[in-house]
Amino acid sequence: MVRDFWPLVVAILIAILSTLQPYSRTPPAHEFPTTAPFGDLDLSDWNYRAIKLDQHWQWHPEQLVSPGKISNDAEHKAVALPHYFSGQQHLRGERQNFGSYRLRLKLPKNAHQQNLSLSLSFVCNSATVFFYPLGSEQNQIKPILEVGKVSKESKGHSAELGRFHASLPLQQNKLHYELLIQVAGHNSPNPGLCQAPVIATGKSIQRLEQLQQINQGFIVAIILSFGLYAIGTSIAGSRNRSYLWIGSAAVLVALTKASLGNFYNLTPDESINGSYRFSFSLLYSTILLGGALILGFIHHSFKVNFFSHRLVKANLLIAFTLSLPLFLLPASYSRDLIFIVACFACVQYLLVLYLLRQALQNRLMYARRITLYTLPLLIAAPVEFAKYLGFLGENQLLVAAIVFLVVAQGLNQSQKLARVSKLASRLSQGLGDAVQKQTADLHLKNQELLKTQQELTKANQELRALSVTDGLTSVYNRMYFDRQFIAEWQRSRRDQKHLCLMLIDVDHFKKINDEFGHSAGDGILRRIAKVLQSHFKRGSDIVCRYGGEEFIVILSDSTTTQAGVLAEQLRQKVEQEIIEYLESRLHITISIGVCGLTPGPEHQPLDLLNATDQALYKAKREGRNCVRVSSAPAPNKSKKN
Repeated sequence: MVRDFWPLVVAILIAILSTLQPYSRTPPAHEFPTTAPFGDLDLSDWNYRAIKLDQHWQWHPEQLVSPGKISNDAEHKAVALPHYFSGQQHLRGERQNFGSYRLRLKLPKNAHQQNLSLSLSFVCNSATVFFYPLGSEQNQIKPILEVGKVSKESKGHSAELGRFHASLPLQQNKLHYELLIQVAGHNSPNPGLCQAPVIATGKSIQRLEQLQQINQGFIVAIILSFGLYAIGTSIAGSRNRSYLWIGSAAVLVALTKASLGNFYNLTPDESINGSYRFSFSLLYSTILLGGALILGFIHHSFKVNFFSHRLVKANLLIAFTLSLPLFLLPASYSRDLIFIVACFACVQYLLVLYLLRQALQNRLMYARRITLYTLPLLIAAPVEFAKYLGFLGENQLLVAAIVFLVVAQGLNQSQKLARVSKLASRLSQGLGDAVQKQTADLHLKNQELLKTQQELTKANQELRALSVTDGLTSVYNRMYFDRQFIAEWQRSRRDQKHLCLMLIDVDHFKKINDEFGHSAGDGILRRIAKVLQSHFKRGSDIVCRYGGEEFIVILSDSTTTQAGVLAEQLRQKVEQEIIEYLESRLHITISIGVCGLTPGPEHQPLDLLNATDQALYKAKREGRNCVRVSSAPAPNKSKKN
């Protein structure tokens, strides 16, 4: 029992570690006092380490407060960041959301000697940032940072995503400053500041971001390694396609996490078409594709399928199609598609719940385990959506749930492979002992073997007859074709009779093997062989398996036109065949190449075979499920039989 639960315990520990950020903690503003009468954040004893300015903000709704204005008569209230100021949290619709955040700071006396910077992360909306000493004249105050366009009207509004840095203009003998941020969130899902600004020296901010990248890299490395491991296992030959789906989802999440974790010192002009535009497009695409991949993972985890394979693949194709506009359209248009992303994600969520419910009700193998692995993700998804709408604060539940699912599934997969390897080792050892015992028995029965020598000689004669027969389809094999084709060629050349070849290939046979297994492919080959034997009834017609999914027919004393008609009749007969395998109905088609000639002294058997092969490739290139007849190859005077 313990060995069955150790992957679960390890996955929980790694998921918890992925949410910890011990090296990138930024002290919040509430650790510092405020001074009367204006409620300034007192940083007189500040050691210039990074501070998250998340407390003591004054919020002026529906007002774009002018910089330098010190009147306290305007309507405002105290808020903490992140602060979403929309009263209606809808994903669509016109809204006139704008306002101003104000924070007063009292800096140390030598602050002007430091290279202080302000880092503003994930603005989510248009923002204009001012930083000035109290008492400054309004006409002398210039913005230190502009993101998008801040206005009272939604026309021309543009909200840019990204991480922005700005140096703070400090003056000697000036201690009291005001930080003013004007924001506008027209048509924005989260109007307001998504995260609190950070103030520190330029080096401190750079060091902080480097440590955050290390922390995020740990998470990305875990998800990506297990994702690639799952994909590699599936490609290497595992019949369980759930590994491929969960591995693809993990790689997609890792790439998105890595893209969002990059930090760039971008100016507003550079960020408009910069990496963060791509990062958040990739994030929304991950929501679309990730839900479809998780659905496919659960679907392929059980032998009983509650959905068809086509439906699951079509669902993934729809998700991929919906994600393309997020990359191709401008930001103003792609923002309107968030409603579609949310609706599609809800559909995936409900489908996943339905699959798990059906699996538990039918008591399928591994149903409880898969449910246990996906349960944190099912809880984290609505929590993340509520956080996105501003109803909940920041949390790492979704990251922990994804890490838990990927790591738990990867460790469980490794555990299964270890058991298989151990079992194979035991079987190998037992087989060696059995071989030694059989060797001793054979030595003792040597006399009996001598007596059966005559019977073996007779059996060898029967084996010679079987050596020209294909064991799977019971038609002639390639060796027999090579021998008989030369004989028919010489006879047709001697009697000046027409000789035709018909090369037949099963369409999309590899795809059938990959999706339904080799047993289904073997059944299809046997069925087609029976159709061939019933279709060619003349005693002179020779049906052979040429190799893999290809068959070849030798038609002696037949014109090319007659062979083409027979080929078309054969194609229609195979197309009408319906092969039932398990709960699936397989429709099989074939492609046929035909060529014929009257052998002459300037022809070679290989000429006819190559021409027939070219006709078959022409049928494949032109859409498959068709017959193509090649003209007789021209005689080569340089070749003589």
